[in-house]
Amino acid sequence: MLLQQTQCVQASLLTVKSTNQKEAANLEEKQDIKRLVLEYNVRERDEEESNGLGTQVLNWGPGGGRGSRHRFVYHQGGGGSYHS
Repeated sequence: MLLQQTQCVQASLLTVKSTNQKEAANLEEKQDIKRLVLEYNVRERDEEESNGLGTQVLNWGPGGGRGSRHRFVYHQGGGGSYHS
């Protein structure tokens, strides 16, 4: 009986460790994506400013007014949890 309980506890610990590793990897991936998007947005802004668009007021309507050019926006939804 004690052996079964010990094996069950060990299996539970392995599951928890595996879950924590997966969550840490997911968090790292989300942080990498966020960093890449922020870097892209900075490059876009710098490019617009170097082209003289950064200080001008552009006539952007509700549709954006710039055709298919869109800036990436990073959004992280709720529901996740972080364990350290």
